[in-house]
Amino acid sequence: MTIESPAADTTKAVLCFEYGPPDTLRVSSVALPPLDPANVRVRVKAAGINFPDSLIMLGKYQLRPEFPFAPGFEVAGEIIEVGDAAGGWSVGTRVVGLTASGYGGFAEHVDIRGELAVGVPADVDDVTAAGIYAAYGTAYHALVQRGGVKPDQQVVVLGATGGVGLAAVDIASALGAEVIAIGSSATKLELALAAGAKSAIVYVEGELGKQIKAETAGHGADICIDVTGGKAFAEMSRAMAWEGRLLVIGFTSGEIPVLPVNLLLLKGYSAVGVYWGRFSEIDPDGHVANFEALWRLLAEGRITPHIHKTYPMESAAAALNDLLSRKTAGKLVLTPFSQ
Repeated sequence: MTIESPAADTTKAVLCFEYGPPDTLRVSSVALPPLDPANVRVRVKAAGINFPDSLIMLGKYQLRPEFPFAPGFEVAGEIIEVGDAAGGWSVGTRVVGLTASGYGGFAEHVDIRGELAVGVPADVDDVTAAGIYAAYGTAYHALVQRGGVKPDQQVVVLGATGGVGLAAVDIASALGAEVIAIGSSATKLELALAAGAKSAIVYVEGELGKQIKAETAGHGADICIDVTGGKAFAEMSRAMAWEGRLLVIGFTSGEIPVLPVNLLLLKGYSAVGVYWGRFSEIDPDGHVANFEALWRLLAEGRITPHIHKTYPMESAAAALNDLLSRKTAGKLVLTPFSQ
């Protein structure tokens, strides 16, 4: 085992002591577990804010850690300790990845799985790395592995101004698709247009199917990226092109929709689940290859991640409240404690 001296055995963290809203979080110290041989321990330089972070604090996520625990699962930082079976990583290397436990990222130090860590290029800063990892990793896997995106295809993105949605607009446009961005406000959709969307539609219940048909000259969507679920999903289920792919990523609306499967038969399209975290576990080489492609797109200026705002780690509650207010667009990122 390689260790920077002295090794961290406790860490300052933003902790959840009971289920509740963001304002119940408190800053305190917590013991770090012994380093698993498959993991690396990092000094956190940036942590992405994601919708599941709000769910885990309320006890509404599939993970239910023992109290106290720190939310956060997406971090960028510098390796300070390497497990014996964590691969060829070295102390001092900059990496980005998911926390090994699925939480604990809102802290000074945390462990990530060595196999799934991704090296950060020298010209990419920590905030950008944390802002890219989950959102762009999910969107790239959805579009490329699950959607088989091709140039000139009609790609509809529901929830196009959130982290994953805006990443999908950015990537699909870079890969030559014609993107139609769907969001809740014209102001926020300006970001999607700047990211390469050919058109943007403010969602109005009951109108989406007709609008998509009009935008695509009756063709429909070759690919639909859906992170929202709810009524918009139901409308898109009737606006897909022949042999299209309706990609299911999440349900930020809070409503898990029901799909009449006769539509798949009649319209000849597929409903496809997208579980990026599981993909990265099953195919770690493919996961790393995806990030090599993303780093190239970033270096070539073909994608431009939008970081809406950064907050010091002790302001995690404010960041989460901003996320839940749905007044943000793009990615929110925490930086190290200011004191």
